[in-house]
Amino acid sequence: MDEKRVFGTKKPGVQYTSTLSTYAVIFNLKKDQVGILRTDEHYVLPGGEMVQNESDIECLQRKIKEEIGANIEVGCHLGNAVDYYYSPRDSQYVRNEGDFYLGKLSRQEEHHNHMFEWMSPNEAIEKLWLDHQKWAVQEGVNVMQTSSLF
Repeated sequence: MDEKRVFGTKKPGVQYTSTLSTYAVIFNLKKDQVGILRTDEHYVLPGGEMVQNESDIECLQRKIKEEIGANIEVGCHLGNAVDYYYSPRDSQYVRNEGDFYLGKLSRQEEHHNHMFEWMSPNEAIEKLWLDHQKWAVQEGVNVMQTSSLF
């Protein structure tokens, strides 16, 4: 599960902005739905870009609190993947390296910055914008089917 995957195509001669991020694949209590965020532009997994000297876990805890007003219990590492894509919002090419973890929400507050939605893993895979996040949801499904985590 710790093998790095690469999605998208790195275009020759193009300058990419590199980002390091951490994301959570969060299942509901019945383990039949995945939580994703609907931003103004896209559907994305909870999590995001790390700040200097921040660990994966610290990043996830901070981003989940900021994005959905919840605390997260971080589970197993699902893997690491790189996605090459163009960001129309930022008008730049991006190389995003993400670490993905299973996560379980604890207390959620009323106020948050993005719309958090539960949907089936298949629907999430269909709607997610970034390919490495789609892959991570499938990895999460595979782990949940073969283990008793969370």
